[in-house]
Amino acid sequence: MANVPSSSAPPLAAGGRWAWFGAGAAGAGAVFLVYLLVIQPGAGTRVVQSVARPTPVPLVVQVAGAVRDPGVYRLDPDGRLADAIRQAGGLSEDADESALNLAAKVTDGQRVTIPRRATASTSAAAPLAGDDPRPAAPPVGQPVQRSTEAAGAPQKPGRINLNTASAAELDTLPGVGPVTAQRILEQRQKARFTRVEDLLDLKIVNAATFGRIKDLLTVD
Repeated sequence: MANVPSSSAPPLAAGGRWAWFGAGAAGAGAVFLVYLLVIQPGAGTRVVQSVARPTPVPLVVQVAGAVRDPGVYRLDPDGRLADAIRQAGGLSEDADESALNLAAKVTDGQRVTIPRRATASTSAAAPLAGDDPRPAAPPVGQPVQRSTEAAGAPQKPGRINLNTASAAELDTLPGVGPVTAQRILEQRQKARFTRVEDLLDLKIVNAATFGRIKDLLTVD
């Protein structure tokens, strides 16, 4: 019987099988790499760390000079000179506002001294204008009175009566300007002055100004 050739392909050699296996593995690796790089790109983990902000510390400043209520006050951390003056009750009548920079920043522990206007009555006084406790000299021809007036005492010559004086008469007192004179008139419309010290108790004048005018005043 004649030999009939087989129709099946001859088996691959061992080297051929490994070559096909390597090619398939390389293709699968390439597809996986494309999947990682294109389809699902890696996202780095972002760590958010919260930073606590420090609590603002208020400023502590001393306000002196030509203000109504000198003393030590607390201000906001970004406080300005205008804030310090406002805390101290505002400027007094003899303050030299032209010498101030109200927008200037103040620092913690600073002493702020508000200057006073130079006047004829203060130029011959002590170097710290307005801080001289001695009373100013009375007008020529009028005696100097040294004693403090008691409530109900009769008016003495050369003194200005707080309850009857006009604004013009009050304006002649050292350290008392038109604004302070008007405050005195408004106050006595509410209630008459019973003693000279009422000016200080009611904060109409500061201690320095009161020391200069107390011996020039009286009440009825």
